[in-house]
Amino acid sequence: MELGVGGVIILLYLTPKLTAVMLAVLPPVFLGGWFYGKWVKRLSRSVQDLLSKVAQFAEERISNVRTVKAFTKEDLELNRYGMK
Repeated sequence: MELGVGGVIILLYLTPKLTAVMLAVLPPVFLGGWFYGKWVKRLSRSVQDLLSKVAQFAEERISNVRTVKAFTKEDLELNRYGMK
């Protein structure tokens, strides 16, 4: 923290205009990145949750192939998967 403040003070001493531009640009960029990161994290979590549900559904269906064949419901399962 102290190093950052010292760096800004030195920059302000050397080039005040460039420092003002930097201090005007960096906070919006930082905030934009922060909000974008939160949005991506939320989106990633929802995709992972959906993928988990789909995998669970597929695993349940695949593990019960014998039951489906025993009751001749192959057409029903093909329709569920949209393959027919």
